[in-house]
Amino acid sequence: MNILRIDTQTALVSKAVEGSPLTSNGHYSIYVAPGNPDGQTNVSVGTDRSVAVLVKNWKQDEIIRTISSLIPNLFAKEQETIRGVACEQSNDEKANPDSMRTMKYSSRYQMTFSLMNGDPSNLNVDWDIRGAIESYLSPFIAEISAVSNFTIDSQIQHYASLAVKPHYREREREPSYHYLDPESLPHFINSAEWNLASAVSSYPSINFILYIPLASETPLRIHNSKGNRIGSNAFLIPRWGGIVIHNPNAASIAAHYHHFTRKDLKPVMEIFASQLRGLLGVHDLKRNGEDKVRT
Repeated sequence: MNILRIDTQTALVSKAVEGSPLTSNGHYSIYVAPGNPDGQTNVSVGTDRSVAVLVKNWKQDEIIRTISSLIPNLFAKEQETIRGVACEQSNDEKANPDSMRTMKYSSRYQMTFSLMNGDPSNLNVDWDIRGAIESYLSPFIAEISAVSNFTIDSQIQHYASLAVKPHYREREREPSYHYLDPESLPHFINSAEWNLASAVSSYPSINFILYIPLASETPLRIHNSKGNRIGSNAFLIPRWGGIVIHNPNAASIAAHYHHFTRKDLKPVMEIFASQLRGLLGVHDLKRNGEDKVRT
């Protein structure tokens, strides 16, 4: 929250005009002093969140009128930036497919991380999701906390079978595998059996799923529209969330158990973080037609 502090000491006006660092981040100081009655009202805006105002009429009504007209201009740039981050679309952006993936803006979101295990009779799994979130996602969430806040929970679900049947690619000289094509991905979520609804929040939900396939469908890959495998083995469902498919290694299968440590989850969380940026519309903006800045 921005805090407005008005000071009427003439000595402080000089300091504000000189650009002295009198304020901290998130605070604005406005210094008001009487000016020349025959002159104009003078406003000096510093780079350190301080503003000096010399009013020609040292009356309460005149001071209030001057400050009231100043404040909208003072926050105009900040409000414009927030509206951009909050996913408001221009006419050009409405035709951009990337803009169609973003969530509707909310001051708070419910974010759920789910470890979905397709076959617990063959492989039991658990994860250090709390440590992974704190290490790899919390810094980004903190950066955008001025725009939106997040309530985060996690769960593990077993016997999470798919709603679609994967295809099978048999190869002679290389290992065969199962795969999902782009047409299958929108139907990946088994809404009839997977419990993904949050009972703790009425805010918009963002879901992230780490999926462990059935033993009979391992390894499970994702193909792009050209029929090639996607290296990340992950995909985004617009305005819903993101999914990463993890195929257990031979050691985990032999032990019938795998624990995802914080370190194991790093590449997964990096994908989730990238997907979250896309869902929130946090992207690169061009500055002066050349430079790009993160928003």
